[in-house]
Amino acid sequence: MIQFFKGAITGAMALILILSIAMPANSQDWGEKIHVHGFISQGYIDSDANNFLGNSKDGTFDFTEIGLNFQTMSGDRTKLGMQILQRNLGEYSSFAIDWANAEYKISDKFSFKAGKIKLPFGLHNQRRDLDLVRTQILLPTGVYNETMRGILNAATGVGLNGYVDSRYRLDYEVVMGSVDVDSDDDFLKSLFPLVFPTATNAGLDIDKIWEAKFTWHSPIEGLRLAYNPGQADITLSGTQSGTNFAFDADVDSKILSLLYTRDNFTLTSERMDMRFLMPTPTKTVKIEPYSWYVGATYRRTDFFEFGLYRSEYFTNKSDKQGNMFKLVGAQDFRAWLKDTCLSLRFDITDNYIVKAEYHRMNGVANLIGIYNPQGYIQNWDLFVLKTTFSF
Repeated sequence: MIQFFKGAITGAMALILILSIAMPANSQDWGEKIHVHGFISQGYIDSDANNFLGNSKDGTFDFTEIGLNFQTMSGDRTKLGMQILQRNLGEYSSFAIDWANAEYKISDKFSFKAGKIKLPFGLHNQRRDLDLVRTQILLPTGVYNETMRGILNAATGVGLNGYVDSRYRLDYEVVMGSVDVDSDDDFLKSLFPLVFPTATNAGLDIDKIWEAKFTWHSPIEGLRLAYNPGQADITLSGTQSGTNFAFDADVDSKILSLLYTRDNFTLTSERMDMRFLMPTPTKTVKIEPYSWYVGATYRRTDFFEFGLYRSEYFTNKSDKQGNMFKLVGAQDFRAWLKDTCLSLRFDITDNYIVKAEYHRMNGVANLIGIYNPQGYIQNWDLFVLKTTFSF
């Protein structure tokens, strides 16, 4: 019955998309009160060695996103909105309310939100599903890990956002709440082998999480700097040696971001530091993931744009050489993932784009063992194609 319901809703979403495409552009503003927008995208992923979130070594079209969002105003100060998202990437598939909240504008400089709110994680998380706003297909994998997308997408709770309009503007946003984690989430599949190699029935609860972002508009035209702290209280549960267990853990993160735009050129750079701390009866598990990237894009014409980035991710910044993996008989390059990416974007129309991307990879951190039962190759290539229609 659940699968039937999901299929019916997906079909309805596709029907609305088709009708919306067929209607005049202003027809999506139903009654000039409810604004309806959406997108549909289809991608192709091919890797020459390791499987990237699915059977990509043989090439896969399991890379689809369909989204519909609705927004309306209730009075002069209250905005209501939601987005439904169907996402399929490799072996992972989800159908969910991506975000749904009410925002009350207390003043021109301060607003309050309640509901399911996008987390302000880094420069790109809140607009991650909007292909039209960026050049890349896959965002830098260290900071925007695809296996963590489900748990870092949004929290159910409250939020505050606004700005301080002093000599140089300072924007701020804070979101506090909890996250429902899918039992089939890819993050569980990647985390548990690191912490509990022999555990089964993996479970993850995020009872409390908060993320904040402070963005400073510098006196240099086009330059913005951001600081993004966050913290989560989580519970890991499972079964090991026939015994059920549950351990509480703290996760802290901070991201430093730089964004510079000038004419058709954009430069971005971010550094992420995380700390995973979990006391157990025998020891305290401590893991400190670390990542950085630098990237640039340039729009050559209205039709063509290209970009390049270099990203490096380490599962533990105190063990960048992978010595802990070697101690347990694993390959040291499981401790890192170094990614050099070239992206091409073609704007066929204002609403229809095609992208192509090449990644040269060194290491396999963030890859999932159950998708690679034959083992890993250190140096490998990843090719991605994607086309998106938005309205």
